[in-house]
Amino acid sequence: MIRSRRATRRNARRVGVAAAVAAAASAALLLAGCAGSSGTDGTPAPTTTSKPADVSGTWGDAAQESAPVLELSQNGTLSGTDGCNRLTGSWKLDGDTIAFGELASTKMACMGVDTWLSGARTAIVAGSTMTVRGEDGAEIGTLTRGDANPGATDAASEAFLGAWGSTDRGKPSLTISGDGRFTGNDGCNGFGGSWKAGTEGEIVFSDAMSTLMACPGVDAELGRLATAKLSGDTLAVFDAKGAELAKLERSRG
Repeated sequence: MIRSRRATRRNARRVGVAAAVAAAASAALLLAGCAGSSGTDGTPAPTTTSKPADVSGTWGDAAQESAPVLELSQNGTLSGTDGCNRLTGSWKLDGDTIAFGELASTKMACMGVDTWLSGARTAIVAGSTMTVRGEDGAEIGTLTRGDANPGATDAASEAFLGAWGSTDRGKPSLTISGDGRFTGNDGCNGFGGSWKAGTEGEIVFSDAMSTLMACPGVDAELGRLATAKLSGDTLAVFDAKGAELAKLERSRG
């Protein structure tokens, strides 16, 4: 009888220890789950971005003078301004991180303007905010998603949207976005600006700005674009005097 009581007490202690271990493990799992819902500093986790359409478009206030702005096109090109100089380059998604290629820019001097955006290397999007990071991975600034231009696209001009021309380096290309912005490359320099529907079935480009690199042997005419007309899957681009600059086929890439 004495042995039986001692065995019962030993078994009870074992059960108590097992229950305590199980409770501790459950608490650890609960804490881990809570920690996974936000960053280590308590900030919201970044938005899941699995395709370029999730982050493409305008970031920043294009209507505000000297404000940094980025325009990300779905074909992987970008244009914008750091508040002083025009920026052009490329971008891609690496998981949830936007990785920027080397940014080319004009070289104007603007007193009193913080040109932090020219140092962008990566970015993370959370909701309507893009957090931009520099060479060392530290945050250098933020951009909010810009408002789309509601008057840019109508039934007639919608056919102009998309990528035109070649994706090969040194070949002219043009991307027309539904928010009233465009980006492109004339084979040498990157450029960008805004567009709107014309009165005769054409679209009209404005506010075009370009980098100013010299590329001997390259016929860099597309940067002088003023209007464009569509014929099937061919976009004819004209300068301000109506002279044809290029004919670009719709990109299938």
